[in-house]
Amino acid sequence: MDLSSIRQNLSARHEHAQAGGSPGFAPASSMSGRAKSGLLSFLGKPVNWVRRHKRHSCCIIGVLDILDRSVPLDGLVTEISEGGALFRTASTFIFDRRRSPVSLRFADREWRGEIVNVKAEGYGIRLDNLVAIDEIEHIILRYGMPGGPQH
Repeated sequence: MDLSSIRQNLSARHEHAQAGGSPGFAPASSMSGRAKSGLLSFLGKPVNWVRRHKRHSCCIIGVLDILDRSVPLDGLVTEISEGGALFRTASTFIFDRRRSPVSLRFADREWRGEIVNVKAEGYGIRLDNLVAIDEIEHIILRYGMPGGPQH
């Protein structure tokens, strides 16, 4: 971030505070394109990232294989969508494995994908191929518990 972007961001924070807003944060709409881009890339999300598929909460026992390490991780699929899933390992440690190719096995199926997000709730996985919504509903009804664990 260059000096002019920092000044612009500080100025926006000051104006926001003067208007009665929180003094520590400027609304995202007041940030310059470069500042927004830097923040989003720091957070690991593409600048124009938008969720395309509705998430479905569930609780399905599964295994996540980190393919480049040949490491199987037991755990739960806690969310699934047409384009991805959220997998929580049974272990207490979650390592930053973004961009790792994976195989996700649960409900007598296997999908390939890539870890795109790592957070306390688990690994966000983007699947290589879309899953039909009726297949998702079938999987949840047959193998999982709708609603999944409470956060």
